[in-house]
Amino acid sequence: MSTGVLRRPAAWSGDSLRRAGSLAGGRLSRVVVSRIAVGAAGLLTVLLTSRFLSTSARGEFATVQAGVLLVAVVGCASLWLGISVMLPKHPGARLMALLVAVTWPAILLAGLALVLATGVARGVASTPVLVAFVLVSAAVMVYTNVQGLAIGLNHIGTYARAEIARAIIGVGALCVLLAAGERQPSELILIWGLASWGAASAYLVLSSRPYGRLGQTRIRQGAEFLRGAVSRGLRAHPNNVIALAVMRLDIVVLAALSSHEQVAFYSLAVALSEGVWLVPGALAVVGLADYSQLDPRAALATARGNLRRTLAGASVTAAALFLAGTLLITAFLRPAYQAAIGPLAITIAGALFYSATHAVNPWIVVTLDRPGLSSLIAAATLAVNMVLLVALASHGALGAAIASALAYAFAGGVYVAVLSKHESSVARA
Repeated sequence: MSTGVLRRPAAWSGDSLRRAGSLAGGRLSRVVVSRIAVGAAGLLTVLLTSRFLSTSARGEFATVQAGVLLVAVVGCASLWLGISVMLPKHPGARLMALLVAVTWPAILLAGLALVLATGVARGVASTPVLVAFVLVSAAVMVYTNVQGLAIGLNHIGTYARAEIARAIIGVGALCVLLAAGERQPSELILIWGLASWGAASAYLVLSSRPYGRLGQTRIRQGAEFLRGAVSRGLRAHPNNVIALAVMRLDIVVLAALSSHEQVAFYSLAVALSEGVWLVPGALAVVGLADYSQLDPRAALATARGNLRRTLAGASVTAAALFLAGTLLITAFLRPAYQAAIGPLAITIAGALFYSATHAVNPWIVVTLDRPGLSSLIAAATLAVNMVLLVALASHGALGAAIASALAYAFAGGVYVAVLSKHESSVARA
């Protein structure tokens, strides 16, 4: 394991730094386009459901949607990360990677179905909502895992196209359902989720061929790959789970402490503000593919460059989103949703601070090989968020926005401090 101290390689030259700048190249633009498509689809989903559903039904839809993402990320065990890091080292293990990516969600699906059959979850939600919740969670787990195939094979274009397809299919399915008069959150979640995540998963699986056969050599490589992928995934898993909890658990908690109406207002603000992460998210995906191929000094330079580009891009996006979001709320939605404008301004400010984590976290996980540090920062951020949310829950969506913004500012500051500390270590080496 890395000690976390970056030293100049004995025969290091400027080639690595030049390569660091060129690796992102055209791939970044493709991922940015895919992020824009996903962000636009998410926004359209929020606007359409806010327009055609009652505020209570919209709040239920948002709560189930957030719950699906939380369960899917917890359940996938971050195997996507282990697959993406280990597959370049074991290219013959492509079939094993696919089997792991698909089999594990299937096992969890069977377990969740058994739990539902026993009636343990009765009273938490209606049966249609629970069925939709379980099936869509499994579909998201499969998609998340097979994304690791595309990243590990450095098929960033395939990754981007799958994201775009998922966005288009999801919005298309939702439009058809709403036009047909469907207003039940359970039915909307089920068809929206299975159509979009399922089709995108199929595309990634087909595009990652050929898989070959499991001969003796491939089985040996597959076993080595499996050990490394599971180890990498599980070590990074706490951070990935907690990081998503930071972004989604507050919606579920707000639903418990406040009302579905307040969830509707807050989830609208969150959906708009997360557009700030379009460029940072793209840099994070490309960085994950790059850092494992760079020496420590070049990786550090790439991380610093990514941080500068992240903050610049996020700042411009934040200003544009607040103006566009305010216009959309006032012109497109019913007057009640104007209560989301205040939370929108606050969540956008918080998202801007948190964008720094997208640039620095992949470098910590891959180059420093210290996922535990990221997990510790994420846990502290979640604790700050939850404590503030409970204290401010009486203020509804506005209180939730303040809690998340302060927590995001805390996380961004810590990540920048970690990067600056290691820059100082390199300068002294």
